[in-house]
Amino acid sequence: MVPVEDSALAVADTGGPGRPVVYLNGSYASQSTWRRVTAELGGEWRHITYDERARGRSKKSSDYSFEACVRDVDAVLEARGVDRPVLVGWSYGAMLALHWATRNPDRVAGVVMVDGGYPWDYLATVEGDGIKLNLRAGELEPDDPRVEEVATALAEHFIANPSLLPALTGLQDRDDGAVRHEMLSHHGEDQKPAWARMTALIEARLRSAGIEIP
Repeated sequence: MVPVEDSALAVADTGGPGRPVVYLNGSYASQSTWRRVTAELGGEWRHITYDERARGRSKKSSDYSFEACVRDVDAVLEARGVDRPVLVGWSYGAMLALHWATRNPDRVAGVVMVDGGYPWDYLATVEGDGIKLNLRAGELEPDDPRVEEVATALAEHFIANPSLLPALTGLQDRDDGAVRHEMLSHHGEDQKPAWARMTALIEARLRSAGIEIP
């Protein structure tokens, strides 16, 4: 675990002499998303993955802002002694990779962004308490009424802000099957029951509003 501010991040590092690659997750994803990607790339690279605050095995925090995520990249790089990595970001992580690299051009060897074409601060536009409960939803029972409350609030927020919808539908709209398969087909393998129910409720509400969710 890497301590950072009031949290601690679960970090995995394959080590070795290869070029370090740091993987940045989608907004509610965990580092397990990257397992098949790192396995395919193999041992020529040093693979570093981590769970962001309150995701996966990382600890809770009082700050889930975009700026906190930027600071977490610095914390992970410092803790692992990494210099000039390649940043690979998916979805929210793609925006994080872009912003971190823009601020630190001399500290990065390259950036790979997968489906990050949506407003980078969309999480900050959702009510803070809702985001915090969303991140804690994995601790709830699936039938807890708060799961439905958060799902409804998030769905209504997306309906009221159509520009944010690519955050939910962007990958499904793509034609490049290989990328879509790697990033989506195993995304829900470790999803906790409450999160799975919340995802289903959000998708159902969006479909009822006429929004296409494949």
